Amino acid sequence: MGEGAQALCQAGASVAMTVGIPLARLRQWGRLRGAIAVLPGTSAAAAAAVAGFADQAHLTRTSRTLTGRTPASLCRAAPGRTSLRGRAPSRRGC
Repeated sequence: MGEGAQALCQAGASVAMTVGIPLARLRQWGRLRGAIAVLPGTSAAAAAAVAGFADQAHLTRTSRTLTGRTPASLCRAAPGRTSLRGRAPSRRGC
């Protein structure tokens, strides 16, 4: 194993020990969070691409694996997603 690969392996182990979850899972959470953040203003496919997922299906599988819910349901349940009239905003994708 080269120096770079060994350093990467040690960094992943360090993150897992510090945070309590593997680095790969932490990265998945970050991508999911990024997709959910842009979802209210765009389609699920575009949100998936922006966040670094291969496609919309990849985003949906990851969301269901990590949260048990679809990206759209997470978006609808996010705090602060209502208009002044108390209705959900009519935005594409959420």
